[in-house]
Amino acid sequence: MVMGKVMFAASLVLAITAGAASAGSDEYSPARQPGTSGWAVVSREGHMVRGSNVVRVRHIDTGKYVVQFNSDVSSCAYAATIAGALRQTFPGSIVVSNRSDSVHVSTFGNNVHQTADYKFHLIVQC
Repeated sequence: MVMGKVMFAASLVLAITAGAASAGSDEYSPARQPGTSGWAVVSREGHMVRGSNVVRVRHIDTGKYVVQFNSDVSSCAYAATIAGALRQTFPGSIVVSNRSDSVHVSTFGNNVHQTADYKFHLIVQC
């Protein structure tokens, strides 16, 4: 019984050590990711109301915006939300995608197949 516990403990130590050693090059590490965090509040016309680390915002078509950051954000996480009116509980939906130093934002009205211009908030975390 004691020998079994010793073998289990030794196996556990080896597994933890091997796991720590293999946690190297292929896994995500925030310290190794390029870029910086940033955010933007954008008007429905495509003007930046306020933000951080944003180079420019372009309104390229109805419901389509490009927010360009001052560094590569392709390995970052993105979150966006439509800034609705107080009396409008569900103004529409929003989708984000990235292109190196930019995040493309598409906003849609209640009819999800119809793009529509909305004010939105975007955050990028690297």
